[in-house]
Amino acid sequence: MPHVAVVNRMARLEKYRSHDLVQSHRLELMRSVDLISRHPLWLSWDWPELQVMVGKWTDDDARIILDHTPNLKVLEFNLSYCRPDEITELSVLHHPVVHQLTHLSIKCLIDTPQQTIHLPYLRFLSLDVSYGHIKGVENMGTTLLPWTFPRLRSLVIRGTIGVSTRDALTPFFDAHSSSVTRLIDEARVSQGTRNIPTEIISHFPSLCVYGVDLPTFVSGTLPANIQPSPTARPLTVIPLQVQTALSWWDTSATLAVLKRLMKYVKSEGTYIPKMIMLGERWEDIDTWLQRTLPERIELFLKMLVGFDSPECPVVDRDMVCLRSLRQFSSAQAPSCLSSVAAT
Repeated sequence: MPHVAVVNRMARLEKYRSHDLVQSHRLELMRSVDLISRHPLWLSWDWPELQVMVGKWTDDDARIILDHTPNLKVLEFNLSYCRPDEITELSVLHHPVVHQLTHLSIKCLIDTPQQTIHLPYLRFLSLDVSYGHIKGVENMGTTLLPWTFPRLRSLVIRGTIGVSTRDALTPFFDAHSSSVTRLIDEARVSQGTRNIPTEIISHFPSLCVYGVDLPTFVSGTLPANIQPSPTARPLTVIPLQVQTALSWWDTSATLAVLKRLMKYVKSEGTYIPKMIMLGERWEDIDTWLQRTLPERIELFLKMLVGFDSPECPVVDRDMVCLRSLRQFSSAQAPSCLSSVAAT
């Protein structure tokens, strides 16, 4: 089992299991805290086994500890609580150890064009960009992130952004259009009083998996008649925030938004949905529905049955197909699925 060390809320270093701290494989920071001001000696220890570092690290703290983590592969840091003038440049990304990362997760406000970065081994990037006015990108063609990751396969985008931010990110998307095969788009574009989809799927023609926030598809114009291209690629679609949609709207409205999402995917012309994957296990969906919206269970299940087909099955996160549950007895299926199992 991997050894885990934790920096607790008092900035004290703890360990989950009995092992030497410096032999930890994973280091977690539970809350934002100025570690340097507290003079923790362990910041200057050597961590030869450390491969994963996650939490709300400050830029300075992260750079200090990176000097002692020669085998780090995964880095997560959250600078969303810092003032914009403190994170104009993400200096930690220029540390030599970052060059060897395979996974990187960043949450911060990026409001100015960044310096060039080239990470040859990075396969996964999660970028959570807080909302803000982008400075210095008023002229068309300005690149907000002049970053190149030739092996990038999975990209996660989060945050509420302005139109100028989305446009400034376009060169970054285009630079990785051929390598990214899994896109999770949890961002939304703020347009007046509405949030609309980012529509960044159009920059990625090689996807196998596409996850996107369902509530952002509540409005907008789509083509009336869509004919799938004979060269369209099969795509697994993950509608995110389904629970949020059910909480906000009734079941029929949620069904209409899900239909809009599927129509939108087809309208791009590049893809044809081959699978709808929910973000939770059937058992977890069962628990949530029974606790939160028991009166909508039957209609929600009928909605899913309407989408389920041999050509485009509905599955949960463990790839358990809704159709297979319908073949179970009511006793075998999760309780909220008993009505489906009986049909």
